[in-house]
Amino acid sequence: MTYNHYLKAWGIKLERLSKNDKEELKILYHGLKQLTESERSFLMEKYIKTDGKPQPDKVMSKQYGLTDYRYTKERTRIEAKLHSIVQPLLKERNDRMLKETLEKNRRRYEALERLERGRHKQLM
Repeated sequence: MTYNHYLKAWGIKLERLSKNDKEELKILYHGLKQLTESERSFLMEKYIKTDGKPQPDKVMSKQYGLTDYRYTKERTRIEAKLHSIVQPLLKERNDRMLKETLEKNRRRYEALERLERGRHKQLM
C-alpha cells in the first residue's frame, strides 16, 4: 500500500486494522513525527479533521486563503518530504518480510523432501 492510503486511514481505530496495516501505520506515524508541527497540522486538516474523507484541495485552499495551485504545491511538498522518510522504512520492512517468507518456504520444502524420501524408502 502507498503511504497516501495510510494518510487517509490516519483517524481509523487501530483495532479495525490488520497486523500488517498496523505495522505500516506505525511507520507512517514515525514519518509524521519527523515533520514540523505546521506540516503535520497541514496534512491533518486535509486527512483527519473531516468526516472521514480527505477534503478536496479546492476546499482546503479556500480554508487557507491560498490559490488552488499554491495549496496543492505546498501539500505535495509536504507529502514528498513524508514519502522520502517513510519509503525507505517500508522497503526495509518489506525486504525483511520477504526474507522471512522465503525462509519459511525453504523449511517447508525441506520438510516435504524429507517426507518424500521417507515414502520412497518405505516403497522399496
